[in-house]
Amino acid sequence: MRFRNRQEAGRALAERLTPLLRPPCIVLALPRGGAVVGLPVARALEAPLALASARKLTAPRAPELAFGAVDEDGATELDYQTIEQLGLTRGEVRQIRAQVLSAIRGRRARCGGSVPLGRFPESVVVLVDDGIATGLSMCAAVRYARRHRAREVVVAAPVSASDSVKCFRVHCDLFVSLVVDPDLVAVGQYYDDFHPVDDAEVADLLALAREEHEALLHPPARASNGA
Repeated sequence: MRFRNRQEAGRALAERLTPLLRPPCIVLALPRGGAVVGLPVARALEAPLALASARKLTAPRAPELAFGAVDEDGATELDYQTIEQLGLTRGEVRQIRAQVLSAIRGRRARCGGSVPLGRFPESVVVLVDDGIATGLSMCAAVRYARRHRAREVVVAAPVSASDSVKCFRVHCDLFVSLVVDPDLVAVGQYYDDFHPVDDAEVADLLALAREEHEALLHPPARASNGA
């Protein structure tokens, strides 16, 4: 299975998810590509869309190799074996974590879309990304949703590495991936168009989602035909 773009992948994912979930739902998209996939999912579920702010921790000397992840609350998961492999000091780890946390909060300020934490205990929180390779960022997002007492936590992506399947089937209530690849090299190999998504596009998507969800909650009054 291949996808023309993230929008098509999101529609296919929404079709798979809709019969499986019991509302109310909240869709949290991992930035940035997850916001593009998440919009069709939120539309199908008639759910609000917000950002799940979690990011991998990587060292400048090896940006392709993650040694942990941090979420918006500052909660951090570290892979000490990889830290040792990279030769990072405690000071370097703290500095990288602080920089990433600042970037997470800066993106929240730029893109908007505050997370409706007060509704978590009554809601199914659906975490969406355009693909899951290492799963570190998604694991951090799962822990974030659990910490804020989500009724259920669902992880959904168009494509995932098979190693992540084992992890998420244990740590979330439902895991849905349209493609599971035991030899996944890069998520982009499953997309014809996998262009970089910037914060401006994410902000526009979140604003559109808010507008559409508000219209669902408060539809315009019909004009009266009465005499």
